[in-house]
Amino acid sequence: MRNRSSVTTTASPKRPRKHEEAQARVILLALGFFLLGIAATMLYFHAGRDKRDEQQVAGGQASGLSAKTEAVLQKLNTPVQIRFYSLLDRATVATAVKDFAARMDDLLQAYGEAGHDKIEIVRVNTLTETNADAASDDGLRPFNRDKGEPSFLGFVVSGNGQKVVLAQLSPEWEAAVQFDLTRAIDEVNRARPPIVAPAATRSTPEVLSEVKAAIPNLDAVSSKQGAEMLRAAALREFAGAANQLQAKVKEAQERLAAAQNSDSAEEQQAAMKNLQQVQAEQAEKVKEIAARLQEQIAALQQIKGQ
Repeated sequence: MRNRSSVTTTASPKRPRKHEEAQARVILLALGFFLLGIAATMLYFHAGRDKRDEQQVAGGQASGLSAKTEAVLQKLNTPVQIRFYSLLDRATVATAVKDFAARMDDLLQAYGEAGHDKIEIVRVNTLTETNADAASDDGLRPFNRDKGEPSFLGFVVSGNGQKVVLAQLSPEWEAAVQFDLTRAIDEVNRARPPIVAPAATRSTPEVLSEVKAAIPNLDAVSSKQGAEMLRAAALREFAGAANQLQAKVKEAQERLAAAQNSDSAEEQQAAMKNLQQVQAEQAEKVKEIAARLQEQIAALQQIKGQ
């Protein structure tokens, strides 16, 4: 990580006003949903981070792990798998994104080495229809649709029956990726394994009705085509939910920008907490849509006799 980014540290009242204003401008120009994730991780890692750790991450070492990350990896009590989807349309994806993906692979290698036998790395880096479907099913967001083949770049962290998705990595937020990835590992490591209920042998009539409503010509489409139609419908639902959250996202951005220019640590913390709450609301909605999609795909396979 060679470029210094303002998202790695919170503003301090002792810093020059010019730096704080630049920090606020960067945040306001960023994508709303990425801002939510960055704010949450900044809040999570701010407590207890020493000056040396802060300088290491802000300095942009592509494969160097912070003291916080090392501490989390040393205390793992459960195996954690990290799936790295780097499915890029090489003909149309920007060179900066491809270089960024290579640096993320280096970072992942460092995690694997530091985590020893507790970290399992799975790389999915060939852009095929099957791998793209797997990335979509895992919760990653496609990009590059307007230029070429839909591409995916993200991490899926799983363990203890839990899963945390970093749905779309971006070069603009490279300095915060390590924060996000370490937070995800710590989250699944601390989670209690879920009590698994016996799987239902048949889908409920309600889910079957949803599938038939979403695919009117059900008899004329294959299982694969039907699954794509269900995914498209889920994506539209997610887009609608995201649009509804835009007002809250904008308000959270404005509050954070104002806090970055203030001399009040309390205002800064309150602004970040507000962003965290908006993110939690968004994450819960995404989780709900994803769970319903999986139920519908299972029902479709049952209808098709698979």
